[in-house]
Amino acid sequence: MSEKPLIARPLTTEEHAVWDELAQRYGCIFDTLRWTELFRPASIRIGIYDAGGKLRGGFYVWEVFRFGLKMLRNPPFTPQIGPFFEYRAINPAARTDEQRAVVEAMAEFLTSSDASVVSLGLSPAITDCLPFFWRGWKVIPHYTYRIDLSRSEEELMAAMST
Repeated sequence: MSEKPLIARPLTTEEHAVWDELAQRYGCIFDTLRWTELFRPASIRIGIYDAGGKLRGGFYVWEVFRFGLKMLRNPPFTPQIGPFFEYRAINPAARTDEQRAVVEAMAEFLTSSDASVVSLGLSPAITDCLPFFWRGWKVIPHYTYRIDLSRSEEELMAAMST
């Protein structure tokens, strides 16, 4: 595991600027304040903090109520909810440990929520969901393939499987 434990907790209003800077640097359009603000007040931004209390990343969930049950899920038109994170490890093994610590913090936070149903699509960069599995969650991997469209059509077609 990483040297310092990570924790996840709801973001405060004062931390919005730091969140947005991290989201733009390490996340994608779906993590930015501009996008998540579209779904307020039902979207809840969750920060991921190091042991010193420094915000290093985050994710967000959309809280809805159906039939009196609290559900946490992706907002409409949002294929992923993060997490985005400022990784410090360079060594591939240490980076894997750091990513697992991020997912562990997410799993701990979501397990402690009082939601009846949690159904989330994570970033394609997240390849290890064992912390959710270890807590008894049902994990269903979906795969995303990315194609570099800056290459020529001939190069793309040559790289395809028959």
